[in-house]
Amino acid sequence: YRYNYRLFFWLADVVIVNSVFLKSALNRITPLPESKTRVVENIAQLTCLDEKIRSNATLPDKDHRLKIVYVGRFLKWKNLEMLIDVLLELEANGAYFQFDVYGEGDQRMLYQDKVKASGAIRIREPVAPEDVRTILKQYDVFVMPSVTETYSFAALEALCENIPVLITSEGGLN
Repeated sequence: YRYNYRLFFWLADVVIVNSVFLKSALNRITPLPESKTRVVENIAQLTCLDEKIRSNATLPDKDHRLKIVYVGRFLKWKNLEMLIDVLLELEANGAYFQFDVYGEGDQRMLYQDKVKASGAIRIREPVAPEDVRTILKQYDVFVMPSVTETYSFAALEALCENIPVLITSEGGLN
């Protein structure tokens, strides 16, 4: 695949990427001439980040479970299996939370099998893009455990809803 990328970049007049991270990732595949590379940061409107953060937060207990959400694709590199394993262990040790996982992908059956006996983790159906923010409003925390991630609109949408976002230090959101 490196040959294809090199050929593509050699033939291109300019290569436009949406982050410095993506530019450096592409440079690891094949060096990109500075004269042919442009970084155009994402232009999403994030005025919602200036809004006041929710107050009156409470610690989770059996009557007030922490509501955690993931919205995205079910792919191995999204690292959901590790997160599910950790949360299953926490549930077994009496932690109070609800984790809803929305999406679709080749790991779906694996996740469904893992959480069959769980009362705290639910694998949900995919969400239409126009409904993501409405869904996110129902939760306390958004998680993104990816081992690599160039950009996550779902994480930005969670921030726009004043929902704390827990992400790995990988990729374009770190």
